[in-house]
Amino acid sequence: MRTCIKAVFTGCLALVAMTGVAAEPNLNDLLSRPADKTSRIAVSPLMDATRAGSRLVVVGEAGRIGYSDDNGTTWSQAEVPVSITLTAVTFPTPEKGWAVGHDGVILNTTDSGATWKMQLDGSAINEMMHKQISTLVEEAKARLSAASEDNREELEIELEDLEYFLSDAEMGVREGPTRPFMDVWFADDKLGLAIGSFGIIFRTVDGGENWESILGKMDNPDGFHYYAITHSGDSLYIVGEMGMLFRSDDLGASWTRLDSPYEGSFFGIVGHSAGDFVLTYGLGGNTFRSEDGGVSWSRVDKPKGSALSAASVRADGTVVLIGYNGQVMHSDVGGHKFSPLAGRFPGSVAVLELDNGEYLVVGVRGLTLARLGI
Repeated sequence: MRTCIKAVFTGCLALVAMTGVAAEPNLNDLLSRPADKTSRIAVSPLMDATRAGSRLVVVGEAGRIGYSDDNGTTWSQAEVPVSITLTAVTFPTPEKGWAVGHDGVILNTTDSGATWKMQLDGSAINEMMHKQISTLVEEAKARLSAASEDNREELEIELEDLEYFLSDAEMGVREGPTRPFMDVWFADDKLGLAIGSFGIIFRTVDGGENWESILGKMDNPDGFHYYAITHSGDSLYIVGEMGMLFRSDDLGASWTRLDSPYEGSFFGIVGHSAGDFVLTYGLGGNTFRSEDGGVSWSRVDKPKGSALSAASVRADGTVVLIGYNGQVMHSDVGGHKFSPLAGRFPGSVAVLELDNGEYLVVGVRGLTLARLGI
């Protein structure tokens, strides 16, 4: 599973998050220039990995997408229309997949990742969000105008928050597409969500032909960053900056903000497929788990280490967890307690269990096929 700590440690997304200014030069060229070809995709900085049926797919810097049909022994490079860094990838079916990245880019493939096309970019997103927030501001002003004195204070706060978002949206239109998506998830080949910095969250119900901002459905008045999304049982979960935790029980149509056990950033979240537990991790190595849909959380017992960067729930209900310093840990069933494993993979940002017992570990140094000794 991917995690947004990759953004912090590779530097590019960290710069965007702090300044709101694009980290890559000649932005318009990068949005229209196809990714350069390389024979060294396996040693290029990579941000995420997933399966497309039996095929493996990785995404990373400069729009590079690689795919392998022999469990990662050899890799081919996909045809990609942009040179923007890509941060996350998912395939709800063996043929159809989506990748997201810097500057509001959403890409789609229908041939298992061999070729990709643009569905959305940051310029379109800026216009959509400006229009949406302008409407919300006008609606809030109308409610405030008709409100009684008893209700005015709460509505005034709501309007103030919306006007902040509107000012931010106007700046986005002026500056252009500078805000990255951090993660993407699809239930099937129609319904999906893409999340990112400054509270951007988009949903589609038609395979990406149309994307809708659902900013107004989230309790995130400060526009904090969303870092990761996962599915567990019948629920979706989103984690982010300042300890944000959200759950949806209707495939992202509505969201509940959960009480958080931690005020620092959560960079990633993974969940048991049957919904038995979810586990979230982040800054300073802080790790928590929940067995009741995020109503309550308990701290996970594990070795001390650096910020955590990658996790994967195995079929047996145990969890593999990797720190950005390369430390690898393995848990008991349910993720209550972790023990260290041999081997180190510094700079890792995603880990994927393969069918042959190996693991595909990707990060700033490229990819590694490893047997973790579990």
